Amino acid sequence: MKFYSLLFAIGVTIIGTSIAHSQDRVAPSVAPQQDRFERGPIKGPYELSFADFEWEPSEAKPLKGSTPIAEERMPTQRAIELFLNRLERGPNDYASRSILGELYLRQAKEEDLLPAYAKAKNMFRAALKINAKYKPAILGEAKVMMAEHQFADALKALSESLPTESQSPSELALIVDCHLDMGSMDQAKIALQKLEQLEQSPPIDARLARFAELSGDRQTAIKLIQSALEIVQRGSSDETEWHWYQWRLAGLLFDSGDLDQAASLVQKILDDKPQDERATILRARIAFAKDQIDLSYDLLHQVVKLHPSPPALALLGDLYHHQKETAKATEYWDKAEAVVREEATIAKAAHAREAAIFFGDHDRHLQEAMDLILLDRQQRRDLNTVDALAWILHKNHLSTEAKQEMETLLKQNSNDLLSLYHATKIYQSLGEIETAKKHLQKIVDVNPKFSILHSADIATLQSEWKLSRSR
Repeated sequence: MKFYSLLFAIGVTIIGTSIAHSQDRVAPSVAPQQDRFERGPIKGPYELSFADFEWEPSEAKPLKGSTPIAEERMPTQRAIELFLNRLERGPNDYASRSILGELYLRQAKEEDLLPAYAKAKNMFRAALKINAKYKPAILGEAKVMMAEHQFADALKALSESLPTESQSPSELALIVDCHLDMGSMDQAKIALQKLEQLEQSPPIDARLARFAELSGDRQTAIKLIQSALEIVQRGSSDETEWHWYQWRLAGLLFDSGDLDQAASLVQKILDDKPQDERATILRARIAFAKDQIDLSYDLLHQVVKLHPSPPALALLGDLYHHQKETAKATEYWDKAEAVVREEATIAKAAHAREAAIFFGDHDRHLQEAMDLILLDRQQRRDLNTVDALAWILHKNHLSTEAKQEMETLLKQNSNDLLSLYHATKIYQSLGEIETAKKHLQKIVDVNPKFSILHSADIATLQSEWKLSRSR
């Protein structure tokens, strides 16, 4: 083994994490803290950027080329200080620079510390100036680009630097993620097929599930995540890893209308980690759908007290709005907007879609929402962006243009509940009531209370159009 490869492996063992030559997915474990919720991906109408796979847990069976995870890992800041000291003694140590880049990435994710992405980028680029072919630095820089939503640039860097014929599973996984975020479903499918040939593991199943979900096949996605969860529970002692798959499965079950099973899965997470933010928010949404309004209030207040994130603040405002407490709703929406704008000063491009949807949902700054979603479309054209663009066009009284975008989306996925609601409102505004009814019927059949904000309108339309559950 070459000296720098050995140094990199030793460094990974010291810090006790799966930072490796070709491994992307770092477990979303966070040291217990008393003053904030543990960070994690949030799936919902105000999802944070890069929601599904930035936080994907490490797998029970490591991908080829990765280094085994130590039983306990060093705290991130202490590990950063260790490798900064190492660089003072050897500034040309490109392996240590790459490890530092990974540590800054971990810090950005664990602490929601956006400036750490810039530090990570600088470290990877410095490593590449010393050794332009060093694969960990190539992959690391691509991951930073993806976090900044520079998906096309990340894909170009990966394609130019990594020979197609020798791509490893973890390299292909990054390529798959780029294509999925860009909405390049055909290319994503080809890369996924190559990935399956090289390896079968829970992280691969997670990507297959994401592809199936985006394609409108939620049941296949559920089966894939169920299988992955069974594997990690048999082969891994890492509860954080279990929780990620439990949370992912619970979200899919919630979207399919299986509220009881979804609640049971999320509660298992909260029994182990009461301050898990992603699980708490999902549990609050499930409680609302089950008409447990007081519980939903309590859970969302717990989150915003310890970590006032835009998704939690917005959802709590939505809940007050649903209960016709207008002043309280506005208070929390104002707080959400303030945090959204604060984040945008650091990473506007990465938060453009989430900000646009928040503004559109709450009839705020609608021209700015249009500018933001058009910015997002420059970076990616996945179905979530198409849906958001259609919604913002509709909110800006451009329903004919919105319909064109929505028709493109529905050809690929006609089962997403939020998209179906948006389609209902767009077709209703154009006077195409029968088409609007068909879309609303799908929501009524699955989970008419999937959205705290939109549930009252869904109930009103359901009553006016005399729709009842058909299955």
